[in-house]
Amino acid sequence: MKRIMMSAAAAGIAVAMATNARAEDPMTVYVPQGEVGKGARDGVDGTLGVAANVSLTGNDSVVGQTDGFSFLFGFALTGGLDYVAGSHEIRNTLSITEAWAQTPALDEMVKTNDVVGLESLYNFFFADSAGAFGRLSLQTNILETEDIRAEKKNFLITKGVESRELNGVDRVPLTSSFEPLTLAESAGLFWQPIRDEAINAAVRLGIGGRETLADGALVVTDIGGTEQIELTELANVFQGGAEAFVGVDGKLSEGRVGYRLGFDALLPVINNDPQERSSVDLLRLGLVGAVSFSVFEWMSLNYQLKVLSDPQLLDQAQIQNNLMLTLNYTLIKRNEPPPPPPPVNPEVEAALKKAEEAAQQAKAAEESAKAAEERAKAAEERAKAAEERAKTVEQPQ
Repeated sequence: MKRIMMSAAAAGIAVAMATNARAEDPMTVYVPQGEVGKGARDGVDGTLGVAANVSLTGNDSVVGQTDGFSFLFGFALTGGLDYVAGSHEIRNTLSITEAWAQTPALDEMVKTNDVVGLESLYNFFFADSAGAFGRLSLQTNILETEDIRAEKKNFLITKGVESRELNGVDRVPLTSSFEPLTLAESAGLFWQPIRDEAINAAVRLGIGGRETLADGALVVTDIGGTEQIELTELANVFQGGAEAFVGVDGKLSEGRVGYRLGFDALLPVINNDPQERSSVDLLRLGLVGAVSFSVFEWMSLNYQLKVLSDPQLLDQAQIQNNLMLTLNYTLIKRNEPPPPPPPVNPEVEAALKKAEEAAQQAKAAEESAKAAEERAKAAEERAKAAEERAKTVEQPQ
């Protein structure tokens, strides 16, 4: 028995898992990613970072493993551009994630992840931890998506009460480039009751709209137990209503461990549901959780969970798990805020305060003495002038 294994450890290892969802499913979360904090320095600031991961494994006569080579490659790009002016803040973010895999079961590179997100967020602070916000976002995929099988299969495509069969094929186009395309707009109020590095809590309430352009796109909804693979054809979705978000995030262990947990809801009182279901039946719920461990400054282990219930778009819950060991490098770093002043000993602080008060008293005394001197000088000049006038009067005529 022989096993051949090659691993590009210097480039990272990535594992992706999905349940009841594919990477091409629209997984847009209806809330801003990350929270804001008043106190940033005024002006323009930005960041740009890249990340990559690759895994190469070969098996030969290994019990429990399929002979052949498996290859996985992925990369990500994240960027941000901010503008701060007093109580006004504008944050723009861009994220691109792409990944492909090839396994012995399918001797072809297959796309496993393809997400592009763009967001613009405006905040106006009424106070240090509360204010109003407005948000625009876009999410889509760049490349076409196909369901590729090692053997020819039979597919059943369903749209509403209608269905059609597609038999004897090993690949089915699911989506075109930039499909589905999800747009979201929202405005309302935010509050951050806890703002600390270890825990930052946030609440957002407002109104919002959401448009998903997905007419004709297909998603795999196969539940097994049948000879056919079930696909569901999607339709365009337009919604508007009330939204809410509650979330926490923070950093622990001197910033080496980060976490984020968020829950959001959209009650679509305005919608284009062809089944004319109530807004409660169409309630859109999303959950996002993430944990990251910094192994080195340039390497991190990240886990992310996304759960989305979007009944109007798809009756099934969309669940996505991602576990990734990633190399990352920041090309452009944000400006570091000025460090806080070092803590002062209470006794030293009291002594400094007394010294400051003494200096102020000395300055006041000096100013008082100077004023008295000026008054004395003025009195002397008046006396001298009076003496001159008296001499003039005493002179004989």
